[in-house]
Amino acid sequence: MTDPSDYSIQSKLRAEVIDKTPVTYLARFPDGQTASVSKTSTDGMLVGIDDIDPFVPIHGSGLALLEDEYIDKYGATGLELSFEVDLSDESGTISVDDTNDVPITGSNLATVIRIVNEVFEAADEEDEVNQRRIDLTRDQADRLYRTYKRILESRVREEVINDFSDRFYGVTEVTDEGWVIQDTYLVTYEAENYLVDEKETFEVNNNRNGVTRTDGVPQAVKMLFDAPPMAVVENSANGSEYTLSENELEFLAMVQVLTHPGEYLGVESFEEEVYNAITRAVHDTETDQIAKIARDVSIKHYVDPETGLLHHHSLDKHVLTSSFKVRPWVIRDLEFSSFDHAGLAELAWREQELRNADRDVFYDTDNDDGERWGRIQSIEGDAPCPSHVYQTLTAKYGPQR
Repeated sequence: MTDPSDYSIQSKLRAEVIDKTPVTYLARFPDGQTASVSKTSTDGMLVGIDDIDPFVPIHGSGLALLEDEYIDKYGATGLELSFEVDLSDESGTISVDDTNDVPITGSNLATVIRIVNEVFEAADEEDEVNQRRIDLTRDQADRLYRTYKRILESRVREEVINDFSDRFYGVTEVTDEGWVIQDTYLVTYEAENYLVDEKETFEVNNNRNGVTRTDGVPQAVKMLFDAPPMAVVENSANGSEYTLSENELEFLAMVQVLTHPGEYLGVESFEEEVYNAITRAVHDTETDQIAKIARDVSIKHYVDPETGLLHHHSLDKHVLTSSFKVRPWVIRDLEFSSFDHAGLAELAWREQELRNADRDVFYDTDNDDGERWGRIQSIEGDAPCPSHVYQTLTAKYGPQR
């Protein structure tokens, strides 16, 4: 059987239910693979839908009458919501009174599809529901409005944030989704970051004897900040001042870290004690609000852009420079990153070559130190890599000795 989460929303809507129990569906997907799916899950909801045509765009509207500041502003007429969904690329938008379009993806998109399916299910047999003109009930429009507000609360104001893009030299492109950093990371308007080049990602399995593919797409560098709920920030590029929300502060702090990684995460250049001392000294004299927030960044996980391996820890857990006192020229000569299991694997793979190197490999011992190489080989044995890493190393250096 296959994993239903591997399939697109469109494929789940096209799936055929070939058997069912009170709590599950047995579904056959368009590629012929089958899977057991819980009826109460989002995947089960999508698989169980019969009436929505996955190849036809969805358009709809309704009147929301929720009691809040927006209703107070517009009066008893409420708010006219409209939405559209394109299942071919799993995207859509919600707008209120024909303004403030916000994109819908992921779980929010599934919520919209669930509401649309309710319209089909509530229709009498003789009534034909036009998928291109869905009319929502008051309750359905209210729920859609809650989704709209939830998205707004999680996104930054693009027109405000984009005014800061000139202050960051590493921003290579500003797109409808967010900012592209160094052609490697996309910082989205939800204040999250992902690799620009989508790649299969892996993590060490529970037995630590190999790697398995991750569920979903993890953030490239999961960061935690201690940002205030609100702050007035001057844009150093043009002198303008803005009152920014916590999410907007974290967006800019994330960009600050990714455009200056050596300044904020410089563990490849400094031993931990020295780095912490420098960080404290700079933090004490820092006046820029965004840089101050960036100084306090905490890395919870990161994905190596080359190998796709997800590390559930900070950047300095197994860096070759601090862990084994490896000199910078060796790090620069590696095919893979010194922050990743693959860099350690390559170091172990090249042991004989580096033992005989005509330059010092380590800061504190001889190149031929058997105890140091034994520790490298031992730790490398507990740090598995995706199979394509070993294939690359074998192709470049031959079989491991």
